Amino acid sequence: FFEILVPVLSVLGVLDIVHNAVAVVTGAAAGMVLSRVTATRRALTFELGIQNDGLALVILLRQLKWLGGAAAIAATWGVWDLIAGGVIVGFFRTLDNKRHWLWQTEQK
Repeated sequence: FFEILVPVLSVLGVLDIVHNAVAVVTGAAAGMVLSRVTATRRALTFELGIQNDGLALVILLRQLKWLGGAAAIAATWGVWDLIAGGVIVGFFRTLDNKRHWLWQTEQK
């Protein structure tokens, strides 16, 4: 398994990052078009950016007859989505802190 996974890990990683970036941008754009509510825009960004990896794993394994490559793809998705989810949440938290600080500064 590792003899197959290690050589293609960089390719899978790049594909995961590009796929996730497109999904995040699509979610953010959909949020901007569909809603003026910040929470709704963030939810669309997050939900489209962080796909359901459990569902992906089941679909890949069922459709590809338990091929190990399918599990490797879903596993790299899962790891990357943990990282990307943390980055998105950190970004939103930074925006909130900055807005809170600006609001407090204006009140003085």
